[in-house]
Formats: sequence, C-alpha cells, structure tokens
Amino acid sequence: MLLQRAEEPVSFPTRSLDELLAVCRFLEHFPCRWWLGGGWAIDAWLGSQSREHEDIEICVARQDQDSIFACCATWQFFTPADNQWALLPSGERLAAPRFMLQLQRSPQTIGLTEGMPPTFEFLLNEVADEQWMFMRDPSIQLPLDHVYGRSRWGMRVTIPEIVLLHKAVYLPRPKDEHDFQRMQPHLSSAQCAWLREQISKVHPEHPWIGRLS
Repeated sequence: MLLQRAEEPVSFPTRSLDELLAVCRFLEHFPCRWWLGGGWAIDAWLGSQSREHEDIEICVARQDQDSIFACCATWQFFTPADNQWALLPSGERLAAPRFMLQLQRSPQTIGLTEGMPPTFEFLLNEVADEQWMFMRDPSIQLPLDHVYGRSRWGMRVTIPEIVLLHKAVYLPRPKDEHDFQRMQPHLSSAQCAWLREQISKVHPEHPWIGRLS
C-alpha cells in the first residue's frame, strides 16, 4: 500500500482544550461506548496540550451510528466528499470505507453543554463481536476493551500505538511527526514492537519503522 500524501491546512480554525472537555461532558450520557481519538489522544495520555488541534475526534463503533443521529438530532451532519465536507442526506448512514461524520451546530441545535465548539467529529470504527479491526487491514485486530484506556484527563482515549498506526497512513506530516516524537519515549518495548510490526504490514517503507527498533 502506497503512503498517502496530505497537505497541512494553511489556515484552519483550531479547537481548544476547554472545547474538548465540553464535548466530553456533552457525551457523558451518550448510550454507547466512545473514546477520544486523533492527536488529542496523545496529549490526553501525557496530560498536557503540546500543539494546536484543528478538530476533536470521537471514536465509536460503526453500528452505533443510530445513537449518534438520535442523540444529536438537532445538529447538521457532514461527511467528506471531493476533499470537502458535504451535507449528509437525511436518513443516510455511512458504510465502509467511509468513516468520518462531522457534526456542525445549527441555529436549531439544542441541549448544548456550555463551551461546546461549533463542530466536532465522530470516527466510525470497525467492531464485530467485541473485536476491533484496523479498517485499512482487517487482519490487524484487538479486543475492543484493549483499544482504549483511561487518560490523565479522565476520559477514555485510544491507546497511543493505535493512534500512531492511523497516523502512519501518511508520509509524516509535521503534526504527526510531532506526536510520534512526543509519544515514542513513553512507549514500552512491547508497544514499540507491536507498532513496528503493524506499520511494516501496511506501510513497509514508512520512516518510523527503523525508529521503533
């Protein structure tokens, strides 16, 4: 599989730690299991914000989409299409390989927690029989309750080696390289070995492989 190139956004709104915590409070009564993903997960593991983040990404199982639409019915829903966010038709559910669902606040949005951002995202994960599968290579699997842990900030977050595996889809962008450099010294030898093995399966030319030895 070839590494994908992704351009860094030139000018993009950023989301604050206060907004992230507001989203977590908003989801306290969400009926399905959720956990924090993306670059914020690295900061949450280490207990401090180290860079700006342009989004807030919440992970859920793909089959829990109906709960998202029921609990956030007054938000507008978007998904990527042709490199931009496109409005999702009413009643449509995302099927693989589509996995990104963005919520945008509208004038009709109700039940907001104080400090909520105008937008945040759900990342749909492939889960079957309590087994998590890496979407780009379903042979990479873990028990679902091994995919996340409790962070220093209190919320459930994706374990760092899975965060970095997702980031390894791309030739390292500056933000991904930052997250890798920050997290690598805190990975155990077992975590490094697992991450090295999985990146080698899907991106054998990736420059992080040699640095995980």
